[in-house]
Amino acid sequence: VSWPPLDLMVKPTPNVTATNDTVIVCSDATSTLNLASCITGGNISWYGHGNNGTGNTITDNVTQNSSSVFDTIVYNAYAELNGCTGDTSTFIIITEPMPIADFSVSPNPVFIQDQVIFDDQIQTPGVISVWQWDNDGVIISTDTAANFIYFEPGDYPVCLAVATQNGCVDTICKNVTVLPLEIILPNVISP
Repeated sequence: VSWPPLDLMVKPTPNVTATNDTVIVCSDATSTLNLASCITGGNISWYGHGNNGTGNTITDNVTQNSSSVFDTIVYNAYAELNGCTGDTSTFIIITEPMPIADFSVSPNPVFIQDQVIFDDQIQTPGVISVWQWDNDGVIISTDTAANFIYFEPGDYPVCLAVATQNGCVDTICKNVTVLPLEIILPNVISP
């Protein structure tokens, strides 16, 4: 028995890819996923995080994370072409909570010509990669701690700016009170 030849028309099925399958953003930052159909002409549809739409770009303006752990937002996308629907692809947006910069000042107040030690007290689940200590407008250190000696009495603002490895930034400023070494007594004594 001989079978007649069978001609089949194969319609390719498009799938969706993204520049990055996982994107990490800071809390309150807008996140963008750029999508593409692996076959030219595929129409992309996406959904997730209470949103849905069509097109090559997912923009999420609501990435607020006030917790102390990283948050995961899931988006799904698929493409259609020639009546065929591709597999659903999953894309992840990880939202990092903002770091909370803080530092101790010891001693405060301080006398002129005594050393003041500034030590970070940062709270964050992320990894801090940048420290910048600013003393009255001058960067004094990029280490986790700093020290400084003042030679004039007064109140001096000291600021610590920190950034995580994902670029989430926080800054805090505190005043350091510097006292003179000499105490001037009044020349009038009353009973």
